[in-house]
Amino acid sequence: MPSSSPKQARLMSAISHGWKPTGKAADIPVSVAREFHAADKGHKYGKGMHGGRGKAYPPLSSLGKK
Repeated sequence: MPSSSPKQARLMSAISHGWKPTGKAADIPVSVAREFHAADKGHKYGKGMHGGRGKAYPPLSSLGKK
């Protein structure tokens, strides 16, 4: 099952890579986090991607190249 938000994707990735959270997130098993992380492979989460603000890359004209 892929993550439903960028925040969830970052959390699951951190737990699957060994981060030990506190609070509510401490109840998430590592095996579940690994499942989510594997399902998110290939997805892009962050500014400019999948409905985020801005564009993924600036236009070439703004870089001084034609």
